[in-house]
Amino acid sequence: MPLLSTVLSYLKNWLHSSTSMPQEVPIPDPNCESCIQVLSWEDERAKRFHVAHPEICGCEKYSLTAGKVHDDETLHFIVSDPDGIINGFLSPTLAMQIDSGGLSTLRSSAADGEFIQTLRELRSRWGGARQFIAVQKISVKNVRYHETGRLCCVYDTALPGKPKHADIIGPDIEALEGDVPLSKSQLKKQQKRRIRQFIEKAGSDFESPAGFRNGLLAGLDDAA
Repeated sequence: MPLLSTVLSYLKNWLHSSTSMPQEVPIPDPNCESCIQVLSWEDERAKRFHVAHPEICGCEKYSLTAGKVHDDETLHFIVSDPDGIINGFLSPTLAMQIDSGGLSTLRSSAADGEFIQTLRELRSRWGGARQFIAVQKISVKNVRYHETGRLCCVYDTALPGKPKHADIIGPDIEALEGDVPLSKSQLKKQQKRRIRQFIEKAGSDFESPAGFRNGLLAGLDDAA
């Protein structure tokens, strides 16, 4: 039966070629590995992200934990008082975190339990010195870009119990200036300028504890 012989011959050749061909092994991206290693540090994350990738906000290219943060997403930042909100905008004292450990937020897809856990963790650090007053809604696209350039980087930085955690971090200012060395006073001036821009771009969309997710966090600030 010539047809059967032809089919068997084809299958034999196909099996031989599929088993003998070398399998493609993905080459690890050293930049991606460097970016992921930053997550093991809690302090000075901004500086560590700067050196982890040669490009400005380069670590945004990778899914570091739970998936890349996209421009059309909304982030939520828990705001405390006293002086957490000044003239309807986030205070510089809180906004300046973009230049150190990062502004810690939760993505809109975060489960209710992630917000509850976050507030309880914050309360344990605040003691009786601060009080939860609002949740700020921040557009990722707004804070990522300013005019024709970058303002902030936004990374997926999942934490235990909080897979939808994300950090807003200001990129290296000298890199933004074309790797032109800046004096300490010039760097400080540029940082203050960027913080003002970030505050403006972050906007003034604040929800009260009673209004956020149907009162999910209301009363938790006084809970034991």
